[in-house]
Amino acid sequence: MLTRDPCLLSSRLRPDEVPSLGHPLVDRYVEFVVSRARPNTVRATVSDLRAFLAIVDKDPVEVRTADV
Repeated sequence: MLTRDPCLLSSRLRPDEVPSLGHPLVDRYVEFVVSRARPNTVRATVSDLRAFLAIVDKDPVEVRTADV
């Protein structure tokens, strides 16, 4: 489960900021996206992950293809 509210997302992302979703696996993926994408893409990715994981309501490690 994520420890942060899925509805809260900062509208500004500093160049050195890496958003955290509260789960080590998901946070490592976000770090990867930050290293390869522009800030708007990072914000969209974090927003999509938060919404998806809030709807699925499973630990990210337990999510399977059928959940998508």
